[in-house]
This record gives sequence, C-alpha cells and structure tokens, in this order.
Amino acid sequence: MYKARWEADKKRYEEEKAKVEQARIDNPELFKQIDAQKKKQGRRAVKSPVKRACSAFILYCKEHRLTVKKQNPNLSFTETGRLLGMQWKELPEAQKAKYE
Repeated sequence: MYKARWEADKKRYEEEKAKVEQARIDNPELFKQIDAQKKKQGRRAVKSPVKRACSAFILYCKEHRLTVKKQNPNLSFTETGRLLGMQWKELPEAQKAKYE
C-alpha cells in the first residue's frame, strides 16, 4: 500500500519537476530574480538583538575560570568546567547569592 503511494507521489513529483524545469528554460529572467532572492535570504543571519540574562553559575564561571586555569594549566576546557561545577556545588548559599 505504502509503496504504491510512494510510486504515485514520486511520479507526480517528477512531472511537476519537469514542468518547473521547462518554465525555467522558457522564462530564465523570472527564475534569475527568484534565485537572487533565495541567495539574499540565505545570507541573512537572523540574530536577536535581545539576549537572555546569564545564570548565576555562568557569572561565577566568568569570574573564576582564569584563576582555576592558572592553578591547573593542563586541564582542558571541559575538565575546567567540571571543576568549576564542583566548586559551585560546594559554594555556600550566602556566597551564591552574590551571583544571583
């Protein structure tokens, strides 16, 4: 049942594709404009001007990452993050409040 549907849909797709290709040959100027618009849209990067606020943990990491890296220069970025995470968990609530 599904294979028959797939074959019918594939046949329909091939017919529509052939029509579009023929139209592209018959009227190339129209398709040049369409292609140019697609390229222009693809280049645009949609960036939101508003960024979310950093979490307390991120603020803590920004402040302490350099000191941890100086104490342990051989740690990778991931290992440094794990160490900062462990320090954050052990940090008393009174000191965490500074970052919140």
